[in-house]
Formats: sequence, structure tokens, C-alpha cells
Amino acid sequence: MPIIRVMNIRERGTTSMLIVLAVLLLLLPLLAILQYRWQSQLSEREREHMTGNLRASAFRFGQDLDDELTRAYVIFAPSMAVGKEAGLSAFATRYDRWLTQAQYPQLVRDVFVAQVDEQEQFHLYQLNPESKQFSAAQSWPAELSKLAEQLAHYTKDEQRTFLRELMGRRFQLVNEQLAVLVHPILIPPTFRERGQVTWSLPIGFVIVTLNLDEIKQDILPTLARRHFLGTNGFDYSATIVTNQQEQKTVFQFGPESASKTAADVKVGLLGLRRETIRRIISSLPPAEREQMNLFRPPPPNEANPNSTPPPAPREIAPMAMGNDEQKLWELRLTHRAGSLEAAVTAVRRRNLLISFGILLVLAASVALMMQSAQRAHRLARQQMDFVAGVSHELRTPLAVIKSAAWSLTRGVIREEEQIKRYSTLIGKESDRLIEMIEQVLEFAGAQSGRQKLELQPVSISELIENVLAAAQPLLGEGGFQVEKTVVTDLPPVLADSAALSRALRNLLDNAMKYSGDSRWLGVQAKLSGSGRKPEIQISISDRGIGIPAEEQKYIFDPFWRGSEATTAQIHGNGLGLNLVKNIVLAHGGQISVQSQPGQGSTFTVSLPALAQTETHPAAMHSTLDAGTAD
Repeated sequence: MPIIRVMNIRERGTTSMLIVLAVLLLLLPLLAILQYRWQSQLSEREREHMTGNLRASAFRFGQDLDDELTRAYVIFAPSMAVGKEAGLSAFATRYDRWLTQAQYPQLVRDVFVAQVDEQEQFHLYQLNPESKQFSAAQSWPAELSKLAEQLAHYTKDEQRTFLRELMGRRFQLVNEQLAVLVHPILIPPTFRERGQVTWSLPIGFVIVTLNLDEIKQDILPTLARRHFLGTNGFDYSATIVTNQQEQKTVFQFGPESASKTAADVKVGLLGLRRETIRRIISSLPPAEREQMNLFRPPPPNEANPNSTPPPAPREIAPMAMGNDEQKLWELRLTHRAGSLEAAVTAVRRRNLLISFGILLVLAASVALMMQSAQRAHRLARQQMDFVAGVSHELRTPLAVIKSAAWSLTRGVIREEEQIKRYSTLIGKESDRLIEMIEQVLEFAGAQSGRQKLELQPVSISELIENVLAAAQPLLGEGGFQVEKTVVTDLPPVLADSAALSRALRNLLDNAMKYSGDSRWLGVQAKLSGSGRKPEIQISISDRGIGIPAEEQKYIFDPFWRGSEATTAQIHGNGLGLNLVKNIVLAHGGQISVQSQPGQGSTFTVSLPALAQTETHPAAMHSTLDAGTAD
């Protein structure tokens, strides 16, 4: 009863583990689906995050560039002169302020002041950067000839459309190397009833030429490194093109391979910013701000307090602040992977592969655990069967020995022939008992790994002869016919003679035990293979009950016995073939089986043969380890 109860506890524990593992296997597909959805959502958030960061970086890039242009725009803005006093010296002072405040002073190449006389003729003055004084220019520079025609038109514009046209074109490209800032020089407007303002025609223009090469060679590389250079270089390919019908590339940075695809983000560059104008003006001291904030009309006439108040600042704002949408260049950014979508998709695929790989490892682990649980369950049953079988096997010879001994000691058996027969029976059962104990002890020694083998050159022919000679009494008693085929001049093998003899004897005993009605046994030894490491194959065959194909993979497991053996009630404990396999593996060999039910079995042991130069090696040691049998 205690054994049965322990067995039931083990079975219930194994069953519970199998149920848990089965639930885990069912949960893994659900986890895979959730992981896929989560990765999709995470990728979408990552794409939005990367796009937002890229837009922010592009905006800061454009803002830093436009701030320099806007600073030049504010610094060189003229005042609303009273009468026609243009104040050339004031613009020289503005140039000094530019040199001290600007991060890139070389951005401004030349400063011109074009004054208009009463005959509507231009008088052009150019600032000398060294002397900081204006001198009259003989003629307009050739590169500004078209601009001169445009400005002359504005001085004759009786409809005052110049306010709209000029304010929308105060910053414009001249060519690939030059851009200009144009400021009209105005006198205070006239206020009429209902807050309406009447502007006079410009009395002159301030023209500031900007060196685009300075932007391309100095400003743009600096800003690119500041906003887009990472630890692994540029993550984005950037192209700056002109905002014209015929787009031309102005500047490039980052990987060129990605610049041919559609841009992920586009941002306008090279324009004036309202907020920057307000920030620069508001940061000035009051007196200077009053001088710089030249776009507000003077207050109403103090002698006539009822005069019309100045218009609201929002009516003047279009003149003062410019238009943020008017950009001369465009920045196009593309991820080095081809697009942000491609980059996010690549990361998503990588994360999915890693996640599914982890899930596969978990699934494989669960499957291995299930296999181990089933194997442990099977091993536990085999151990219980082994205990029951060994108990029965031990009880039978002990009962026979005890019965025979009792009969002899009590004088029940008195005839000499019967006494001899009983004595022989006691000896036979004692040998059987000793054999079972030795197998159990040998298995225990193999399990502990402490059993050592003394390897020496051994002749296979002599080894087979000794095994057959030791088994001759059993062979003769059973009426077996042994067909021996051993090739002559076989090379020796490096082996422990006693251990290898036990292995062959176990195979021979199995052949006799499972031969059924057939009394034929075959023993064969031959040389197999070629090259440097030939093998010697030893085969022991019978024509008995055979082994089903589905059971052949289990026959070398400890405590395992076939269904045919159990049905036929053939004595055994399921350790013999496991010990044989352990011994063969410890010798560096292999064992295999070929069998068909009802036609017999053939067990073949393959051992590496020694070459002629190795026939007298020094003694070697090997450990018989039962773990190798698995």
C-alpha cells in the first residue's frame, strides 16, 4: 500500500504539471497576438514621435537661419524721416551695430541707399565697410539693374500698390550667390477721418545685399551639425532647394542615397519671421527701441486734440512685420533608411523577430518541460515496475532456496539423487540471485559515475570464445545451437575485458531469454569501415519473438521492458540493455538493433579498432557514466 500511494502521488503531481504546461502552450498564441498588436501600436507612436522630433529640429534649423536674416532686416530698417532727410550716417551706425551683434557678420556684403530727388531720379550711395562712410556710386551694379527698374516703378505708383507689392518682396533672390533686403524710406502718413491712413510715395530705399555663399559655406554646415548630427553621424538626408519653378539644389548633407526618395518633412527657409522682429525690438532699451521701431506713425497733432488717432497696430503690422510664408528656400529631410515609415517598419520587424523569438524559446522550453515531465512520469512508472519486478525476482529464488534448504535440513529428502538435485537447484537459484544483485550494483555504480574501466588491447576473437565458454552450461541446458562467424586476424580493441565480457554476456543471455521456440543463436565479428579508424562489429542474433518498431527506441532506457516480454512473463528487471549501452559508450563505441516481431533481433556493437602502431599502448582509464546512455 505505501508504494501504491507514493506512485499515485507522483502520478497526480505529473498530471498537474502537464495541465499547467498545456495551459502555457495555449497562452503562448494569445501572447503572440497581443505582442503583434502592441508592437503595431508602439510603431505608430514611434513614427509620430520621430516625425514630431524631426519637425521640431527642422523648425529650429530654419528659425536659427531666419533669425540672422531678420536681425539684418531690423537693424537696417530706416526711420520715417521728416521731410526728405534720409540720414546716411544713421545707416553707417546701423552697420556698426550689425558687426557687433551678428553671429555671422560676413552675411552682409554691401549696403546701398538710393535717394529719390524731385525729378524722381535715383541717387545711389554705397557704404565703404572700412571707412564706415557712404560715397556716391556712378551707376547701379549690373546685378541690381532689374531691382532698380522695379524700385523706379514704385516711386511713380500713384495707386500706392507698392505698399502691398514691395512689402511682399522686401527679401528676394538676385542670383545663386546674392540676395537683397529692400527697405522703403517713408515719411509719416497722413491721417484722415475714421482712422484711414494715406501713405506718401517712398523718398528712397535702403538696399542690403546678402552673401549667399556665406550661408552655404558657413551657416548651413554649422546649423546642420547643431541640429541633426548624432553620435552615429547624420540620421537624415537633407536637401535645400530654391522655392522657384525651376528648383535648384542649394545645399546637401547626410547620406546621399536617401535624398532621392520622397521627403518626410519639408520646411521653408530664408525668410523673415514676425516673432523674431518683435523679440529683437522688445529687447532693446526704450530710447533705442523708439528709434528702431520706425513703423508706428507719430501721435496726433497736440494743437488739435480732436484729430484722428493713429490706426491700430494691426493695420501697420503688414508693413512692419513682413510675411512668414514667404520663403525663398525649402529644406527637405528624409530618413537614411529611405523614409521614416521604412525606418519604423525596420525597427518594428526587428522587435517582432526578437519578441517572437523569445516566444518560440518559451514554447520550446514548455515543450521540453512537457517532454521531461512525460519522461519523468514514464521513468517513475518504470522505477515502480522495477521495484515490483525486482521484488518478485528476488522473492522467487529466495523462496526456492528456503524451501529446498528446509527440506534438506528437516530430513524430508533422504535419497542421494534427490539431495543432489536439490543442491543443484539451490546453486542455480543462488547464481540467479547473485546475477540480479550484480546488475543492480553495476547500474548503481554507473549512475554514480564512480565505476572505472581499465582499458587495454583486447582480442575480440578470444573475448568471444571466453563469453561462449562461460555460457556453455546454459546453452547446453537450453539446447541452443550457436552459429559463430568470426573473421580471422581481427585487430584488437582498446577495452576493459571484464566489462566488455559482461556486455556481450548480457546480449547473449537476452538472445537466449527471448528466442521463443527457436533454439538458434548467431554470433558474428567482422571488420567494418576503412581509412584511419576502422571499426569491429560484433553482432548477436536470435530468431525469437522480436521487438515492435515503436518500442525499439525505448529498449536501452533503464527499467524499461517490452510488452512482449511482459505478456510472456519472461523474467527480467529492465537493466541489462541499459548497462550494455553504458559499457559500449564508455569504450567509444555504438550499439544498434534491428528487429521484426516474430522474426528475431540482431544487436550490433561497433568498437574502434586499434592500428598496428597502437597494439601496445599504455594503460588507459575510462569512467562508466550512465548519463551518456540518455
